[in-house]
Amino acid sequence: MTEEETDHMSLQSEENPLPTIIMEEAQVANATKPQVGCQAKVPDGTKLMLMPIVPMYHGSTALEAIYMSSPAITTLCTAKTWQCEARLDFDGEAHCIRDDLLPRYAKYWDMSKPVLFEKGPRGMYDKIIREWPEIDKELKEEGPKLDKLGFGTLKKAYIMMWRPICLSLLSSHARDDLEADPKKFAQDELQWLEDLVASHKYLLDKGEPMMVLNMADLLWKTDYAKNKLETFTPCVGELNFDYVPKMGKDIYEENEWKAEGSVKAFGESVDPWDCCGYSLEENQCMTSDGAPDNAYVFHLLEKDERARAALAIGYLVARS
Repeated sequence: MTEEETDHMSLQSEENPLPTIIMEEAQVANATKPQVGCQAKVPDGTKLMLMPIVPMYHGSTALEAIYMSSPAITTLCTAKTWQCEARLDFDGEAHCIRDDLLPRYAKYWDMSKPVLFEKGPRGMYDKIIREWPEIDKELKEEGPKLDKLGFGTLKKAYIMMWRPICLSLLSSHARDDLEADPKKFAQDELQWLEDLVASHKYLLDKGEPMMVLNMADLLWKTDYAKNKLETFTPCVGELNFDYVPKMGKDIYEENEWKAEGSVKAFGESVDPWDCCGYSLEENQCMTSDGAPDNAYVFHLLEKDERARAALAIGYLVARS
């Protein structure tokens, strides 16, 4: 057995704190009442800004497609940016995030809708700690201007989605990065996970309603994911996982929308075990002989990095 294989196995055994961490975090999560992003109806004179927190190429397009099925939602797709993302150069000129953020978005949202969906990307903690203060500042200092644009009272809610490491195999971007430099890929994935944890703690400290979702549940446990999303955002009504965004209505050619078909259809076309070694029964990545394998790729990291990965995964699992 090689040294690398030995390190991998040790991460699954006594050196791997993941089972204990998951148990401890689950106790914390069970003691915490689930949050709600909105009530059954957004009150008149109020808007809800709904924001996913998903790393780039980690499934945010699938999440947006599901929310497009709701008539209560408006997106930024009319800006005709790539993948409907909230680029800061809608007008062809670069802008700072601290530069009239909400008024620029209002040009493309249908302000008659109660729920303003802003896809991001915002997987990076650095983006969160720059964006939140700017929105807060605009709400405090530009009230009359925002009222004229139709914002009224603006509430915020966040949906965080994370990807179990073995589901990286679903992404062509991840597969390319993994092939090019496996260790760097592992380090990048660790950074994404830690950024999600830091963002979650930051926004909870700010009093923002949040929920956490496992990408595997979005794809293969659709009843569970549907109930969780609808419970968190009842104001959007029923969500349709079979929905396919419509060209000219939901999306436009310039968006270069990469997803084909519905989220549910994609999940049904891919077996989680065959594609990725993901067990729906155990809710985690597994080895071929049935042992937990949350160390997939992470076994390439140094011992302290592996411990950090286990901590981040445990934090997110407990809240999913």
